[in-house]
Amino acid sequence: MLKLSLLLSIVFVLTTACQMAPKTRKQIEDEKSKSVSGTPINVDTILDDKSPPAVEDVPVERTPPKVGVILSGGGMKTFAHIGVLKSFVTAKVPIHYIVGLEWGSIPAALYSVQGQVHDVEWKMFRLRESDLPEQGFFSSKVGREPVSKLDNFMNMAFAQSKLNEGPVKFSCPTYSLDKERLYWQRQGKYQDILKRCLPYPPFFKDNGGYIADPFALKESVKHLRARGAEIIIFVNVMEYGKIVETRARERYLVEQLLWNEVRRTTSGKQAGIDYTISVQTGSKTLFDLKDKRQLVQDGLRAAKSRLMKIGDKYEF
Repeated sequence: MLKLSLLLSIVFVLTTACQMAPKTRKQIEDEKSKSVSGTPINVDTILDDKSPPAVEDVPVERTPPKVGVILSGGGMKTFAHIGVLKSFVTAKVPIHYIVGLEWGSIPAALYSVQGQVHDVEWKMFRLRESDLPEQGFFSSKVGREPVSKLDNFMNMAFAQSKLNEGPVKFSCPTYSLDKERLYWQRQGKYQDILKRCLPYPPFFKDNGGYIADPFALKESVKHLRARGAEIIIFVNVMEYGKIVETRARERYLVEQLLWNEVRRTTSGKQAGIDYTISVQTGSKTLFDLKDKRQLVQDGLRAAKSRLMKIGDKYEF
């Protein structure tokens, strides 16, 4: 009995030792033909398991493109820009840079101060006919006045605010009559800047030799690209609608010819502009301050669906 127990113990030790012995190359090669759950065994991996651990796919964070907006000139027609700015908010399309041409510089500047369209609307609606030159159709005299006539409005709207202090970067082009070249206004007090970017027939005289440049669309595109804009949207309130009343056409013949040329050079597809929103202003003219509420609605109607599609496309 003792011999039998001793024999069984020896067999057990030998069996265990065989199982613990490392596999030979031939044994591994034999296992190559086998599979676990349908997956062949990799011999090299068994021999030298130094393969790197699996890396999980990490989602890449997408950065939305920077948006630059150009608001066209057009006298009182530029009240339509308020409706367009409201549509930007509704569609959640951010504005990072904004350029204003001629009277378009006022809503552009107001929006840049706080990035709040309601503030733009409230302040622009405080503009009164008494703030404008007496060139209405009840006046027999056509005469331009200095832009300082807007001082009360400017003080109310901007106080001592300076460029580059608000959430949206603003700039506007002005043209030097003396040097015959365009300049970009990008620093200083809003009041001082706008006095150079705003005056243009038929409303105001030049301001120290500087006038607005409502033709500067191509230059505005180049300027915004240089600042970092990846998408450029042009809002045009001059493509459609009247410029002056028919009965006043002869009185404002030069101004009408001038603004027709602005319309011609800024309408249609423009190089470098990704999207154009054209506002149909109907019978509203350069002088129609009384129709400002309708102009806001015109802007809303023209921009809402277009900006919703842009917002969806870029997932702002």
